[in-house]
Amino acid sequence: MTAMRAEGDLVRDVELCERCEVRGACRIGVDDLRILPDGSVRGEFVVPEDAVGRRVAHGGWTAWVFDEFLGYAATALGSWAVTSELTVRYRRPVPIGSRVVVTAHGTLAGERRRVMRGEMRSADTGAVLAGAEGVWVELADVDGHYARAVGPGADGRC
Repeated sequence: MTAMRAEGDLVRDVELCERCEVRGACRIGVDDLRILPDGSVRGEFVVPEDAVGRRVAHGGWTAWVFDEFLGYAATALGSWAVTSELTVRYRRPVPIGSRVVVTAHGTLAGERRRVMRGEMRSADTGAVLAGAEGVWVELADVDGHYARAVGPGADGRC
């Protein structure tokens, strides 16, 4: 996935993450993600078949989408940031095969913290399907952060 240009609102292209790059497509189905000049993020895409819970998207899929979108918006506020807290409020079922619009934005809240908010709406009706908010923390040492999680003697602490 590379963000699509539309009306000159693109700040930069959004590349696939490492795992999705190997696959050649976004695992959560996002094929249009734009980082706007104000640092907010917007995407419109079809809810994929494999997001299925019980005839609608699984709540975990919805949380995953918010983690990605709010994360891109958090990183747009400065350097690389990771999820510290994420709360999702489910308003309506998200139908498989429907088009959704996801938006995310945030503010700096201290030296390394970013408070983020997002919303998922039906592209057809505009109905709010879910909302999210959370806290992202800027990493002082990106390589060190990930080495602790996967390297020898990984202790699981961030």
